[in-house]
Amino acid sequence: MKPGVFDVIVVGDYLQCVKSPEDILKELSSYLNTGGYLVCSITNTAYAYNRIKLLNGEFGYTRDGLINEDFLRFFTLQTVLDLLNDFNYSMTKLYRETQDLDLIHNKDLKYFTIPDELIESIKTDPESLVSKYVFSVIPTSNNNSGT
Repeated sequence: MKPGVFDVIVVGDYLQCVKSPEDILKELSSYLNTGGYLVCSITNTAYAYNRIKLLNGEFGYTRDGLINEDFLRFFTLQTVLDLLNDFNYSMTKLYRETQDLDLIHNKDLKYFTIPDELIESIKTDPESLVSKYVFSVIPTSNNNSGT
C-alpha cells in the first residue's frame, strides 16, 4: 500500500458542517486505496421532530441536537443520495438510526398546535423516524470492489 492511501476514511458528521461537502468528497477520493471506502453520518433534517418544530415556526439550533449550531448544510436521504451521485460516489451500506417521536414527554415540542391528522401523516413516512443516517460509500470507479 502506498503511503497516504487508505482502505477506510471515517468522515463522521463532517459533511454537514462544511460549506462545500462536494469539495471534501472530491478530495477524499484521491486518498482511497482501490476498494477503499468512506464512512459518513448525516443527521436527517426531515426527522419528525424537526418537521413539527418547523410547522410551529421554530428552528432552534442546539449544541448537540438534530439541528446543531455547527451545521452549515441540511440533508434528507434524497439529498444525500443526490450529493453522492453528483460527485461519483455510490452508497454501499446504509444504517438508519431511529428515534420514536415522544410527544408526551418532550416539553419543548408544541405538538398540540398541529392537527392530529398531520402528526399521523408525518409519522407514516418511514424516513420521519430516522434521526441519522450512517453509511459507507465508494467512488463510482471502484463500484466493482464488493465492499
